[in-house]
Amino acid sequence: MATVTANMLKKMLSQKYKYVDLTVEAINNVRSQYYDLKPVMDTYVFNDGSCRTMMSLQGTVPATYRGRVYNIPLRLWILDTYPYNPPICFVKPNSTMMIKTGKHIDANGKIYLPYLHEWKHPKTDLYGLIQVLIVTFGEEPPVFARPTAESLLLRTEDTSGQGPASTITIGNQGTVEPEQSKIQQTEFDESKQFCTLSTPETSPEVVISAPEMLTPALASLSFCGSTLPDPEESVLMRQKLQLEIDVLQRQKKVLAIQEEYYSIKLRRLVEDDE
Repeated sequence: MATVTANMLKKMLSQKYKYVDLTVEAINNVRSQYYDLKPVMDTYVFNDGSCRTMMSLQGTVPATYRGRVYNIPLRLWILDTYPYNPPICFVKPNSTMMIKTGKHIDANGKIYLPYLHEWKHPKTDLYGLIQVLIVTFGEEPPVFARPTAESLLLRTEDTSGQGPASTITIGNQGTVEPEQSKIQQTEFDESKQFCTLSTPETSPEVVISAPEMLTPALASLSFCGSTLPDPEESVLMRQKLQLEIDVLQRQKKVLAIQEEYYSIKLRRLVEDDE
């Protein structure tokens, strides 16, 4: 795909957008950091059936979940009144994924955030929105892998005659019996690049899937109760705390970047006024 330059963006927006220069600046700021997000002009259909040709950014953004980075597919529709109105944001899963609804995502993949609800230029902008989305997806993944017949069979297989088997499955490499029955099941399919965490007693609890995501050898294991020997339990607790520290450090960096960015914007506004 040919690179879309600033002049090309201006030409694409000039007939539709009220604040072309501000919109081009915002898009370029995002693309300078998130190379996979591509600008595309397309037709957006509103809930009332009306249509409008608008610019959108579509692609993936990286989000860290349990110490691993996953690329989350997005499409951000930029209204012709940007930056005075917020983008319309969607998670756009591919055919191997399903939307994981939650307090920020509905069944259609539309994203709801306080950052969007409280949108006010120049305190909020497209770049800051991406940062908030990354942090939010790290806390609550918006997609999970579409179950396959093989994975459903693995989850319901009973090797003991007393209930679902407690095994760890890695692709097609066979199974490993854990020492404790309360270890969560972990499945990883390298061909489809997704991993699934589930307990023997319940349906899948967390599934992460995304195109081009990094390929981990195993998902992180979670444990229930205190059935493991104390030394092993201590090691797992340290690992859990370290992952939580990593997440907090990442959030701190995001806030620092936002503070620096807003300071630059404010300085420019002051210079312009002078």
